[in-house]
Amino acid sequence: EGVHKQESTCVREHKRERDDKQERAQARERESTSERVSTSERECTSERESTCERAQARESTNETVRISERENRRERELKRERTQARENKREREHKREREHKREREHKRQREHKREREHKQERTQAIKRKSTSKSEHE
Repeated sequence: EGVHKQESTCVREHKRERDDKQERAQARERESTSERVSTSERECTSERESTCERAQARESTNETVRISERENRRERELKRERTQARENKREREHKREREHKREREHKRQREHKREREHKQERTQAIKRKSTSKSEHE
């Protein structure tokens, strides 16, 4: 019985060592898996952040381009408006000049007509005078 008891203790101790060894191996495996998962998560997170940063940078660039395009469009619009305003002013000036010229021409024609009428009246008056003198003689 003593030998049996001793074997039994040995078997139990051997079993305990084997269980401990197995437990340590499992713990190492869990830790290794945990590290791999953690590393993988960090890599994914880092990759997501990097992708996110690239997307943000791309969006920022796109926004900058949109702002620049909007500013350029506005500049072209203002330039077109200024050009149109100059052309409109030039047209108004030409129209005013043509109107003045037409008014001066009308005035000149009226003066000329009045002068002809006066001259004609004087001529007729002279003729009447001369006719009336001849009649008196």
